[in-house]
Amino acid sequence: MEVLQDTYKDTKIGRIPKDWEVMMLNEITNYKSSNLSLNKLEENTGKYKLYGASGMLKGIDFYQTDKESFAIVKDGSGFGNLLWCDKNSSILGTLGRITNKETSDLKFCFYLTHTIKFKRYMSGSTIPHLYYKDYGNIKLPVPPLPEQQKIAEILSTVDEQISTTQVIIDKSKELKKGLMQELFSEGIGHTEFKDTKIGRIPKDWEVSTLYEIRKQSDRHSFTGGPFGSDLKSSDYTDSGVRIIQLGNIGVGSFIDKSKIYTSEEKANQLISCNVYPNDIILAKMAPVARSCKVPSSSSRYVMCSDGIRLAVDTEKVDDNFIFHSLQDRRFRASAERCMVGTTRGRIGLNDLRNLLIPFPPLSEQQKIAAILSEADAKIEKEQTQKAQLEELKKGLMQQLLTGKKRVKV
Repeated sequence: MEVLQDTYKDTKIGRIPKDWEVMMLNEITNYKSSNLSLNKLEENTGKYKLYGASGMLKGIDFYQTDKESFAIVKDGSGFGNLLWCDKNSSILGTLGRITNKETSDLKFCFYLTHTIKFKRYMSGSTIPHLYYKDYGNIKLPVPPLPEQQKIAEILSTVDEQISTTQVIIDKSKELKKGLMQELFSEGIGHTEFKDTKIGRIPKDWEVSTLYEIRKQSDRHSFTGGPFGSDLKSSDYTDSGVRIIQLGNIGVGSFIDKSKIYTSEEKANQLISCNVYPNDIILAKMAPVARSCKVPSSSSRYVMCSDGIRLAVDTEKVDDNFIFHSLQDRRFRASAERCMVGTTRGRIGLNDLRNLLIPFPPLSEQQKIAAILSEADAKIEKEQTQKAQLEELKKGLMQQLLTGKKRVKV
């Protein structure tokens, strides 16, 4: 503690290193707005980057600045999001451009601005808006320039590793798409093919509906979740049987967004809506027929409304093959053709049951599933690596940008 008192000082924003200063954001950065509209630039093309709220949008034939900068989304959804802008670039009017002053490092300012909770500076009820004149007055801990540069270098190195990992993930996903396209139309080692309702497939393959591959001995093998009146928010508990909601169903994955439970008693009342490890859940709401495999972290779950449980007959069907076939572009396209509704599309239960998939012999199903599962394992490994790097960056920002951990300069 005595060491901390010797090297740290108390300020209005908390304890910071003695050689750091408390400064307002507008003392270390400059701000400039833009009046560019994407509609007016539709016909404009060129080599200079134009940025919008979602990132780089297109190339245009001019630029607003020849220096690097970063932008903040100041209007509409995504307000407060930050993005790095390369030199010789422009931004739309929904963004504001931030640059550094001579006494500060641009990358350091970029990372430091990430620590601001912009929601408290939001104005406007219908369309949220951020004004630099409001959040520019926030007080922040600022180290000497050499330490700013070192902190920025460390965080940039981690960001580069995250970006490199994301490139590998994207390439791996593209490779898997190509594998799926080939395997679900040509199979393994076939030389003779035939045309079917779902396209060209090997001659000895069949075409089957999802309903035909269900486990017929299980009367709940192709059923939907409960209606809202059957499962109310008052039935939610802190523990018990996990509820899988519509938002947990991704395209080819289980997205662990929330952890909501209901009691064992309520789950037993909704037994027809119980799902079990390795079952497949399909969504009726758009994106229609997106699916996930039920995880094995619990013995059972309760499936919420607008989800359909598919339990397959494992004596003639490999569940991993079926799971992968539901991600195939042809299946996705056929599901979307059955979609109805204008506000938010949905697919009817009968249409879902009658969707067609290719049906090879069981041994070939297993081989195809093994190839695609191996591709999934590689993607998952890289995604885990990326998540670890993001967690590392988060920890470093908390330590380095507050002075809790110092760097040698």
